Amino acid sequence: MARRKRKKRYNPYAVSILAMSAVILILCIVIGIKLFSILTYNPLKEENLQEMQAVTPAADGSLPTYAYILTTQEGMDGLSEKKFRKFAEDTVAGSAYAWIAIDFQDGTGIVFTGSDTSQAAYGYLDENRCISEVFGYITLSDGTYRYTAL
Repeated sequence: MARRKRKKRYNPYAVSILAMSAVILILCIVIGIKLFSILTYNPLKEENLQEMQAVTPAADGSLPTYAYILTTQEGMDGLSEKKFRKFAEDTVAGSAYAWIAIDFQDGTGIVFTGSDTSQAAYGYLDENRCISEVFGYITLSDGTYRYTAL
């Protein structure tokens, strides 16, 4: 007498648990990627740097070249001092630009003069993205940037 093969039945609870585990794993991956992008976001990335010639000539009659980054005050809210320092070291230091501006698109901004990373000014920007009225200075002291209002 031949034995009949039993049809394998899957436990429905095991299948449900496996499916839920897969969903939870996918959610954890998505949340991890989002958290990583938030923690590593830096509005001052070098690839956002744009080059421009000044509208007003310099004292010698030449039109200096400067660079700027467009961002917003809100975009800078989560910026750490470490990321600001990295921008200064990687982008400002050694640059050939007459100045580098961080334009907040509300008439204000931060300007580094030349490739000097020891001090930047914060205030109103003119048409050349130079500081026309200073609100304060961001100075490098003991390896840390600090803002001092006027």
